[in-house]
Amino acid sequence: LQLIDSTKTKLSIENLKSFFKNNGYFDARINSSVEINKKNKRYGKVLYNIELGNQYYLDSITFNIESKLLDSIYVNNLSNSFLKKNNPFNTLDFESERNRLDKLFKNTGIYNFQINSISFQVSRDTTGTDLRVPVKINIDENTTYANDSKNLNKYRIHYISRINVFTNNILSLNKDDLEKPTIFKNINIYSKGKLRYKPKSLTNLIAFEEGDNYNEIFRSKTIKQLNNLQNFQYPSISYNYLKKSEDQLEANILLNPKERFSLGFGF
Repeated sequence: LQLIDSTKTKLSIENLKSFFKNNGYFDARINSSVEINKKNKRYGKVLYNIELGNQYYLDSITFNIESKLLDSIYVNNLSNSFLKKNNPFNTLDFESERNRLDKLFKNTGIYNFQINSISFQVSRDTTGTDLRVPVKINIDENTTYANDSKNLNKYRIHYISRINVFTNNILSLNKDDLEKPTIFKNINIYSKGKLRYKPKSLTNLIAFEEGDNYNEIFRSKTIKQLNNLQNFQYPSISYNYLKKSEDQLEANILLNPKERFSLGFGF
């Protein structure tokens, strides 16, 4: 049981309005009333009266992409868009499309893509006579700010130019303290002391190679395969730009071996 509270009732109305607007019912009207129990006047119930009105639909889907590279990638994958003409307006579709584009660009080599480069411009007829909503997708070029000045750093394809594997504790990742790397399939494998693993066993778990485009899927796949080996605690991959390069990346795979004999408890 709850006390009937006018403040909570107003908040519920606003939440309902927000829900229906997110589903294209921009003109929904909601009010409430309290119905007292005739047998016991200490009790009652709140009734919400909802008039949805008309649902709006997506009309033309246009785009303005400043980067020619991103424009080309977008056009080649347009069929996978969550925003389709004549579909009901739904904000979840916009969120899904934003996430799709973020993954698309990062899986096509745009390592430094910023999701906040994406914005949507939606126009609707406030008189309610035209239920079609034109949508414009805007994707800005990469912009950085330094010393209150705006710098344009164009999006470009990034390449994996060097792969390092560190088989010891993350805290000891100083190359000067490690043995000379074992090189296998152009992958540098560092260890502190004698290497305890067969190079082939490690490199077979790495889903990308030197010269490949940066790809978020291959990064996740590599971490998953290393986890499945169950020899390491929380393997991770970080990336650095090679000196004086704007598109060449060094991939550092950090492996922290588990103790050979241990027992742990946790949720």
